[in-house]
Amino acid sequence: MERPQSVSRPYDESVEEGAASPWATINRSVQEFPTGQPTDALPPRSLSGDSSTSSLRIQSPGGETGGEEQEFILETRLARGGFGEVWRATQTALRRTIAIKRLRADRLTPNPDSETDHTLQVESAFYYEALITANLSHPNIAPIHDLGTDRGGRMLLAMKLVEGELWSERIRNDLVRLGVRDFLSMHVQTLADVAQAVHFAHSRGVVHRDLKPSQVIVGNYGEVQLMDWGLALVHDETAATKHLPRLMEEPNVPTRRNGMNPGGTPAYMAPEQTDSHCDRIGPHTDVFLLGSILYLLLTGHAPYADKDMTTSLNRAAAAQYTPLQEYKGERYLPPELVHLCTVSMNPEPNHRPSSAADFHKALTDYLRDSGRKWDSVQFTAQVRRTLERDDVRINDLEICDSLLGNAEGLWRENPDIEPLRKIVAATYAAMTTVEDATLAAAILRATRLHDNQLRSYLILHIERVYASMRRRKAFFTELIVAGVILFIALGIVMVRELMKLTSG
Repeated sequence: MERPQSVSRPYDESVEEGAASPWATINRSVQEFPTGQPTDALPPRSLSGDSSTSSLRIQSPGGETGGEEQEFILETRLARGGFGEVWRATQTALRRTIAIKRLRADRLTPNPDSETDHTLQVESAFYYEALITANLSHPNIAPIHDLGTDRGGRMLLAMKLVEGELWSERIRNDLVRLGVRDFLSMHVQTLADVAQAVHFAHSRGVVHRDLKPSQVIVGNYGEVQLMDWGLALVHDETAATKHLPRLMEEPNVPTRRNGMNPGGTPAYMAPEQTDSHCDRIGPHTDVFLLGSILYLLLTGHAPYADKDMTTSLNRAAAAQYTPLQEYKGERYLPPELVHLCTVSMNPEPNHRPSSAADFHKALTDYLRDSGRKWDSVQFTAQVRRTLERDDVRINDLEICDSLLGNAEGLWRENPDIEPLRKIVAATYAAMTTVEDATLAAAILRATRLHDNQLRSYLILHIERVYASMRRRKAFFTELIVAGVILFIALGIVMVRELMKLTSG
């Protein structure tokens, strides 16, 4: 098949996961281009040369074999998007089940109402997506087995069949089904696997540019596969030439020099993806997209999930997303994940984590310590609920002090421990009685505070309260003694008077 020549770049204006949308170029009129899922949308490439792909013998369901042995037999269509379709198929030579991805025939038919023929655009995108993916050999990137055309000249590629579901669907279901702790434990691990695949691609000089949950398949046995490299381009030609020399022999492989922009899904895009050129595109772009996915895991929606595409694009250009701090009242947000998400989505590329490897390490550090930290947070939450009650007693405060000790043992840096300790100490001081044991306990708790000024104030306050209580106790003791003496004196006087009356 002769490779297509010059083409132009479409733009993915999808604003929400899985939303069907037309293609358009930013700040220009919408092109007359078929609508479809963002994951099936194919970017353009400019191709030249005389080489052609091989013709593969393929049998459609119910089709005639023509007396020839078929290389692939299509069985069941698994998915159909705006431009492509994916089939379950059998590779006859190896007797194995694979996936066949091919362009839809109806999308390759020129539109009589359009002045632009997008056939070359779609075919070139399909061609370079296959080449780039095939040259990235990693456990979290689905391998490509073959690329060619059927007898009708329609491009197709044979690839590994991953039995599972889209990560976006699993997220949608688990947000309702799981608690926050279990949800984050499961899906942060998936994000870490994606980050590993992305870091590998970066080491080969390639950036993905369209990372989002609907680009990931989670297999039935937990395997994670990053799919759809249709917007990928070479950001580091030196690294790509070293590690992917055969790919770089292609005369028009997409790079930052000849790649076209804008490109991506507006709901997740980094600011540099909204530029009209690719000069600022690099690994930091994918780091931003990884942060955008983390934002979705923490909040339940994408950073720029607006129904209006223009609004999403404008917000993406300035990285104007709702700060995570505004969601803390709705659900527990682990501080380390909030920090990682915030720095990764910094509008300035130089202020983001330096690599996808650093992003991956931050996630694995969180997963390693998440159990202990979660238990620590639960202890401080229990203390907070106790202190909010109206009937708090001394015994409750002693339990609170013990719980805070447990929380500190599990996670010393828990930011809630110290503020709660101050409240416990202040409440204890206010409830101090004249009992020596209570006074000693109150002073002991106050001495544990790290704030020197507050510690000194509380100890002085406790001592003053105790002294005041002692003075009141002494006063009442003296008053009682005086009353007893007065009563005795009055009794003596009365007895004497009675004796006088009797003797008289």
